[in-house]
Amino acid sequence: MALSLTCRRVLFNRRHPTFLQCRQSGYVVVLPDVPMHSEDNPLLRSDTFQDFSSLTARKCYDGIVRRSLDFESGFWRLEKHIKDKHEMTEVQLFQEYLCPLEELSRPLNNAYNVVKVLRQSTDIMTNEKYFKIANRAALALDNKYHSPLLYHSCKSALGRERTDLKDDQKRLLSKFTTYGKLNGLDLPDRQYNALIATRKETLHHQEVYINKLSHETRQYRYPISDPYMVKNFPPHLLREMSEGPDPTRGPWTVRYPNMVPFLKYCPDPLIRDKVWHSKVQFGLHDENTGVNGELDHIRYARFREAKILGYESYSDYALSSRMAGSVENTLNMLENLVQKARPAQAHELESLNKFAFQNGFHKPLALWDVAYWQREQLNKTYTFDDNDMNAYFPLETVLTGLLSLLRDLFGIEFRELNSVSTWHKDVRVYEVFDSSSKSPIAQIYLDPFTRTGKIDSDGNALTLRNRSLVGKEQIPQLALVFNFAPPGVGKPSLLSFNNVTDLFGKFGYALQVILSKSAYAEVAGTAFVELDAVDIPSHFLVHWAFNQLDKISGHYETGEKLPIDAVKKIETAKKHMAGFNLCNEIYRSRLDLEIFATDLGWKTIMEKLWPMYFAFPLDPLDHSPMSFNSIFADGSASYYADLWSRVIAADVFTAFQEVGLDNKEATKAVGGRFRDIYLAGHSDAAEKFRKFRGRDPSPDAFLLWLGLQKPLKPSQVK
Repeated sequence: MALSLTCRRVLFNRRHPTFLQCRQSGYVVVLPDVPMHSEDNPLLRSDTFQDFSSLTARKCYDGIVRRSLDFESGFWRLEKHIKDKHEMTEVQLFQEYLCPLEELSRPLNNAYNVVKVLRQSTDIMTNEKYFKIANRAALALDNKYHSPLLYHSCKSALGRERTDLKDDQKRLLSKFTTYGKLNGLDLPDRQYNALIATRKETLHHQEVYINKLSHETRQYRYPISDPYMVKNFPPHLLREMSEGPDPTRGPWTVRYPNMVPFLKYCPDPLIRDKVWHSKVQFGLHDENTGVNGELDHIRYARFREAKILGYESYSDYALSSRMAGSVENTLNMLENLVQKARPAQAHELESLNKFAFQNGFHKPLALWDVAYWQREQLNKTYTFDDNDMNAYFPLETVLTGLLSLLRDLFGIEFRELNSVSTWHKDVRVYEVFDSSSKSPIAQIYLDPFTRTGKIDSDGNALTLRNRSLVGKEQIPQLALVFNFAPPGVGKPSLLSFNNVTDLFGKFGYALQVILSKSAYAEVAGTAFVELDAVDIPSHFLVHWAFNQLDKISGHYETGEKLPIDAVKKIETAKKHMAGFNLCNEIYRSRLDLEIFATDLGWKTIMEKLWPMYFAFPLDPLDHSPMSFNSIFADGSASYYADLWSRVIAADVFTAFQEVGLDNKEATKAVGGRFRDIYLAGHSDAAEKFRKFRGRDPSPDAFLLWLGLQKPLKPSQVK
């Protein structure tokens, strides 16, 4: 994740708003803020499909400014109309306030989402231009979550004992009351003003932190001139490191973005040592890049913010609106995982040390050696190389198998459309049909191939439009953007198995958007899903990728299915060093929670936690928390969220395993329940899980998935 991007995410996080504008509703325009050339701007039209081909950075800016002005003035007029009404009924609240607000929000939301997709998939705008556009849209949309009138109206309606509200209407009221409370709208003026000042202080120190860390990471260079060092490097890594026209001839340079993959392939332990120690000391060195003071300021401001809102710590505050529910629940889950992972790590490292010794490394492994020897052991002992399997995963074969699976599980069909304007000729457009509907229920843009101008990532699912039945019906629309290898001479696009799981995962995310049944865009799709639950469908569908290998594989020349020994290798790779890898994830999750739950110094916390999760001694030069930017510059007390989602997803998948994955009728029935409860439902994530599984979550399925626990006997199954 680019360091220069993260400070803005704090400002724009829809699930956990952290920036306060003004307590009193009002309408303020800072001139000049006047769009130009609006008459020919496709961003200002409400066509079924956006005309991407004629959009420019200038049109994006002008379109967002116009949509923002329209929303702000409309919202001001709406609140002026509502403020003289007293004790509105639920019907009046929705008809005169919430539904008009939805119609006001939709054009700006949709336009802003188009800009996000263009930012991810094209080079039509610079970082500076994108941030200017994003800042304008986000500040306008945030008015909804800082309105005392809207907050108290929704809170009053939600608190009434007798109500005829539908589930999605209750969910909408819950969203505005939750965000309003977190934004301090229940506080007296003095405390409210203190909250504003504290959050502004946090944002300031986060920006300073990011700038310092970004400066140091941009400056980092480690030159490599010896071809022996890179002889086993994959082509994509050589291209990233190359300083000359021919990536195979060098010279090469290690930079911050490729330090982690470099450590996996570098054969020289001395160079691994130097690069690793450089990595764990970013933010330490001098007054221009030293960030320790900023970390203290951010932690203290977070603590004060939580206290003002009535929480003991920032971790308590953050987890109060998550599926986990509390710090205690999260720590219990992490403890259950580490009880299996820590003993497994000891055996894994013993095996790895033995393997390294047998292959000429005659000293105990250090932490910076693990990634290299882990890869070597997997390749040599288990003869596993992901690249050898690419020929069995042509994109078209994988995609056909995936869409067939979604049809069987959820009763949906994908039909490709032609002659739709897109941002690149490689982009495909699909309409999604329900088995019970003649009209499409959603539309998906699929942008599969890497190219110049695209942001490098494993893939992104970006919502363009959420479902809405307010006013003119709007069906869901989203974009799936990947960086797969394009077709070559005489070859189709071939995917690694990591690419395959990325594809399945992003389609899992998409299911929440295209199958939502909410009538309101504000709570449709992923718009009001807890941070630690939003990726559950993604990880759930990844489980199917591992269990559908015969249906999604086929050699691009012969059509032969993936051989059984290759299937076993994929399973082996999933479980290889699982204890060590999981301990690392648990340690980082726990470190994050502790940093924002106590006032102990981060070094003291690190020294306390390290021996609980690692067999290696803590290196005295390890200052890695200083560059843990995902918790200091982005989602504090949130690192655990992905691990939590993986645990829940594994538990959800067992419902399908229990009826037999090859039993089409049974899995279709369970898929229907999963669709109705999880993908289309309107309750919070914990309630969804209990409805679907009939109990609280358990980590057993996840541990079994990683090979860290033996299968339970029937008498042990809860």
